[in-house]
Amino acid sequence: MTVAKGLELRQGSQWQLANLVSIRMKSYQSSNIVPRSGLLKMTLVALVGGAAVGGITYLIALLFYLIILFPIGMGSVGGAIMK
Repeated sequence: MTVAKGLELRQGSQWQLANLVSIRMKSYQSSNIVPRSGLLKMTLVALVGGAAVGGITYLIALLFYLIILFPIGMGSVGGAIMK
């Protein structure tokens, strides 16, 4: 039974590749070069985002403090900002 081009379903419901074409890819090599604009943007986002998350956390902590949820929430918001 042919399911897709190059794939056949054989006994035992195991997928096996038929007529597989081998493609050689060049291995990844980092250039170790970071554009200044990208580095500047990332730094600014991290600083402004960190200040915003810290400020909001401080204001909420004046009202009440949840010792477990605050660090989790701060990490989640900080991670979402950096994404």
